[in-house]
Amino acid sequence: MAIGLLRGLYNAANQYLSTNLEMTQQLSYSPIPVEDINYNYKLNGVFFHKSTAYYECYYCPSSFNKNNGSALNVYLFSENSGHGAAYYSSCWIGGINSAYNDYVANSNFWFIDNKGKLTNHEIGHNLSLDHPKRSAGGDTCVFGGVQYMDNCDDTPTFMELINDGYTNPYEWCGGEYSNNIMDYSCDARAFTPCQIEQVHSYLENIFFYYQYGHYQNASTQITSFTDNIAYIANKIEIPSGSSISIPNSKRLYIDAEEFLINGEFEVPQGSTFEFSPYGL
Repeated sequence: MAIGLLRGLYNAANQYLSTNLEMTQQLSYSPIPVEDINYNYKLNGVFFHKSTAYYECYYCPSSFNKNNGSALNVYLFSENSGHGAAYYSSCWIGGINSAYNDYVANSNFWFIDNKGKLTNHEIGHNLSLDHPKRSAGGDTCVFGGVQYMDNCDDTPTFMELINDGYTNPYEWCGGEYSNNIMDYSCDARAFTPCQIEQVHSYLENIFFYYQYGHYQNASTQITSFTDNIAYIANKIEIPSGSSISIPNSKRLYIDAEEFLINGEFEVPQGSTFEFSPYGL
């Protein structure tokens, strides 16, 4: 059940990326075009860290990361509902425990909608986007104080909105709220053209190997298997002489253009093997 819910979250995040929306906060003299977002995610693996110490792990240690240099790591932790954070190639999404319990008790899928938007916001930070009107930590500016800005001229600043007639550019949900993906609001889903261009530039120049089909590793061999793991490489091989059996209730993920089995490979009942061939 938990795997299914996590896949639902992943699918919801991609669904929101499939259609861009018109920005709700518009300057009267500078309309913002609506352009296609043109990126989404591929799920390479789901892992459970069975440790009480990490059950409420906000900023889990980077030693937990899987496939650094090839995949983003998204950590789901129990508390701090509505909160998240991001750092380079990792991000953290809070409030999963209450959301999961609500699903079990009431079959309520609200969290998929809520956490899907939060996931896109935090991954937006991973892909170089900043808050348009807040500090990196979420602080707001006030009249006469520091005005926080991102690197995009087409995301209206706090003072631009005030000077154009807005009374509360930080409104969470209502007549003046912002639906921009990097703002704090009840429905953060819209991207400006500059934000879209910035993400694609970051993917092409900084996160090149994070793009599907651009493998950091040309080839990898699997010679042993004891715990849940994901392999990402252009060619992955179980070499001759190796015998791989996936232990009961363990998961092995393979993301490759070519998967060669020259040794012995067994997936017993109760275990799971997932292979994602490039292009499918």
